[in-house]
Amino acid sequence: MAKTIFYDYIDRHHLDGLKPIDGAKEVLDFCLQNNITPLLITNKTEKYLKKELKFLGFQKYFKKIVCAGRYEQDKPGIKACLALFDGLIPPSDEIVVIGDGASDIKVAKVYGAKSIIYQNKAKGDYNIDTLSEAIKIMKGL
Repeated sequence: MAKTIFYDYIDRHHLDGLKPIDGAKEVLDFCLQNNITPLLITNKTEKYLKKELKFLGFQKYFKKIVCAGRYEQDKPGIKACLALFDGLIPPSDEIVVIGDGASDIKVAKVYGAKSIIYQNKAKGDYNIDTLSEAIKIMKGL
């Protein structure tokens, strides 16, 4: 009963107050303008993530999305990471993982790629305070 009440509340209110992280649209636009394909791997479930992306107008940016619960392992598990590229992982110098935590660093390590970590003490290859700083880093890679 409590679980049902909790998830009913989440279903009704999870978009309340949702707004994009400052710089997110700028980074995504930069990627599209520079022939960089944004992909998304997340521990959110598809049900909620699709609603969030549509609400924010971000669904158009991502060629592929891997959500929690779709594969035998969730992010940063190898099966989820392989699924993001349909098992055909490009060279590591063509991948940059931008995220906000230790699991994103683990994903980057699966790919042998660089990580850009946003507002978190987890030690990535690059740590940034504002998401728009990722553009400068990507220009230099």
